[in-house]
Amino acid sequence: MLYMFFGHPGAGKTTLARRFGELHGVAAIDTDMFMTVEERAAVLAGRYTAAMRLANIRRYSEHVRARVLAGRHVALADGLPNDEARRFLADQFPPGTVQFVLVQTARDVWQQRLARRQDNPVAIDIAGAEAYIRDTWEPPAPWLGHRAIENGDDPTAVDAALRALVPEAGSRE
Repeated sequence: MLYMFFGHPGAGKTTLARRFGELHGVAAIDTDMFMTVEERAAVLAGRYTAAMRLANIRRYSEHVRARVLAGRHVALADGLPNDEARRFLADQFPPGTVQFVLVQTARDVWQQRLARRQDNPVAIDIAGAEAYIRDTWEPPAPWLGHRAIENGDDPTAVDAALRALVPEAGSRE
């Protein structure tokens, strides 16, 4: 199973994908690492296109299919701001193998995270995140069948929610 953690900037997608990986003993991948230099520059300049997004999804999906998945769970983190990107990702894998996990976070929390962020390969400030949410973000459509996790200040509650994503808690398939 591929667990895709998605949401807007600062929600904690990468952090939760990593923690999910730790809890379940699976690979966790930050998909920003597959972006080209040109795509990263386009994000910062506000010129990141749908075609660039789909190209990145294609690159990391190929990596997962070729090197990671092979019968194992894997956790990915990507914004996937709209249904076009979500469907494109789902179409990269066999039906039923992608579990979408919407990472939700209170506005003041994600703003604080973005203000402190230093180690993200795609740096975005609060104004950039607000523009991204305003101009690009779409709530998930009903067909997505996603689960949602509130990424708040209680690590015990977050861990419990992450454990509950895999029916056989602790599975290391």
